[in-house]
Amino acid sequence: METPLLLAVPTLLAAFTQGAAGIGLALLVTPFALVLLPTTQAVLLVLLLNVVVGVVLVAPLRRDADARLLGQLFLGGLGGLPVGLWLAGTLDSAGVRIAVSMLVVLTGAFLLRSPRPSHLHAPRAPLPLFAGGASGLLTVSLGLAGPPLALFTSWTGTPKAQARALILTLYVPLYGTAFLARGLFEGFPTELWRLAVWLGPVAAVGAVLGHLASAHIDELRFRRLLLLLVVGSGLYLLFSTVVA
Repeated sequence: METPLLLAVPTLLAAFTQGAAGIGLALLVTPFALVLLPTTQAVLLVLLLNVVVGVVLVAPLRRDADARLLGQLFLGGLGGLPVGLWLAGTLDSAGVRIAVSMLVVLTGAFLLRSPRPSHLHAPRAPLPLFAGGASGLLTVSLGLAGPPLALFTSWTGTPKAQARALILTLYVPLYGTAFLARGLFEGFPTELWRLAVWLGPVAAVGAVLGHLASAHIDELRFRRLLLLLVVGSGLYLLFSTVVA
């Protein structure tokens, strides 16, 4: 009972930010999950929660997603999955934590430095394939699909509504495939399903609230607040790993 309670608040806040901005759940929940759970269980839980959020929000968002671009990102993601599985099998728990923390901090700091793109870049191939491949690799190995997609939408200057639709719609097939691949590769811990029963509804509620709030939140200020939380969670994970 203690672990679900400790993860409930981060899950609710992270699902809210993801529902509002399109990213946030994996970036904010993974550091806490890795501290409280074994690495495989933590990653599988984050993958499953992302599927829950995606399923909840895909219906109202799918019409705003570019189907061609979505297909290119997913194809790239499928290509990155085998590499991510290999990476997951070669890194130890401390290595995964350090990798996650550095990725979170560097991505958050980069986007915080330039929260609003000054130039727009057309999403021409093979850029979507590369972004999708990096996302697939990080999804199955660390449970983090968001950073490459956030960088991709920031670089191309994708408007907020379209970016949210693209990312959240992609999460359903990408995280779903990664969850099955990682689980079949390493097994599904029994404790995972108990945590999912407790935290799945929490993530769903947070996602719906975030989606409803997205139209009323100033994009630039909210993005800066989100990125500060992202950097803070990464620094917390790095500190907890180093002093352990």
